[in-house]
Amino acid sequence: MAARSFRSWAAYGQSKLANTLFTFELARRLAGSGVTANCFHPGAVRTNIGKGMGRAATLAYSVASRFLISPEKGAETLVYLASSPEAEGITEKYFFEKQAIESSPESMNQAEAQRLWEVSRQLTAKWLDPIN
Repeated sequence: MAARSFRSWAAYGQSKLANTLFTFELARRLAGSGVTANCFHPGAVRTNIGKGMGRAATLAYSVASRFLISPEKGAETLVYLASSPEAEGITEKYFFEKQAIESSPESMNQAEAQRLWEVSRQLTAKWLDPIN
């Protein structure tokens, strides 16, 4: 949780890994229920993420943004997963450009996924206690 120091790109990467670990754990917990849970990488999307990061970062982002895809293009895999009959029943997968691909080895660590689930449960218990 970056309690001692904070580096924005390291925190960003860690948050993406946590999203994947959490989703895979959710998929395992929902197994047999008919509910699916998948992750996807939208690609390098032109968003406002680079704004407000200081002059140098803003300038670099404005140059790089010319090579990034539109938010609409970045959302295509999400729309596919939510609405396509081909994706029905697929769970615990990582997608890029509407294709299931292998995610990082770190994201496949079930012990870490379970630990993240438990830490998340503890951190949100006061708001979600009846849900467990």
